[in-house]
Amino acid sequence: MLLAIDIGNTHTVTGLFNKDILVNYFRISSRDSITADEAGLDLRNIFSFNETLLNQLDGAILCSVVPTLTSVYNSAVRKYFNLKPYILTHDTDTGIVIDYEIPNQVGADRIADAVAAYNKYGGPSIVVDFGTAITVDAISSDGRYLGGAIAPGIEASLAGLSRRAAQLFQVPLFPPNRALGKNTVESIQAGIIYGAVGLIDELVIRIKGEIDEPVKKVVATGGLAEMVFGISKTIDEIDSTLTLNGLRIVYERLNKDFSEAV
Repeated sequence: MLLAIDIGNTHTVTGLFNKDILVNYFRISSRDSITADEAGLDLRNIFSFNETLLNQLDGAILCSVVPTLTSVYNSAVRKYFNLKPYILTHDTDTGIVIDYEIPNQVGADRIADAVAAYNKYGGPSIVVDFGTAITVDAISSDGRYLGGAIAPGIEASLAGLSRRAAQLFQVPLFPPNRALGKNTVESIQAGIIYGAVGLIDELVIRIKGEIDEPVKKVVATGGLAEMVFGISKTIDEIDSTLTLNGLRIVYERLNKDFSEAV
């Protein structure tokens, strides 16, 4: 059994794998002030539905874009599961090449997404990840991470709008029925959701034009992917567990040299 943890700025997603089968996964808030003990107890509690599976854990891997939480979850896994987690970085042997001017600037979640997309769909493929930021990344047919684009996420855009505009406010994030809003709530929903979709579709179209080969698949992942799937003209498929599966694939590749005992 493998414990996989994807630590993001807003949410931390964690899952249990039995070989290549994702048994279950959960999304919890990423709290800056959380301690290793709190993180460890949270992990044990959310998977307490099957203590037998927890007792069968023999490996762990994590990726993180929050350095302070990387050490917290590293310590938590060591203490509460007696495992030394592998931490995914740009230096990890993932099976793909990072074709980026400064490789250590590529977020570990983007690397995990690229690994999963390439292994599942081949290349060229494009991954749209809806997190605190929206990332649109490309992987070539020969397994090179080509780079991508970063834009404000949907929730970040909404929060920024309500914070900076005195007469606007937070609204529920639902797909609007029309672009021509007839009240402030509809108008904000239309601007945020359709604006994000327009941004994504334009980026995908431009990235496709900069790749020498026809793109096989445009896959979306992240918490808000389903909201825009039916609106976007470029997204082919949703894979909500893409990042976790990328972590699993990397772990399996490294497992022959990985010592899980502390």
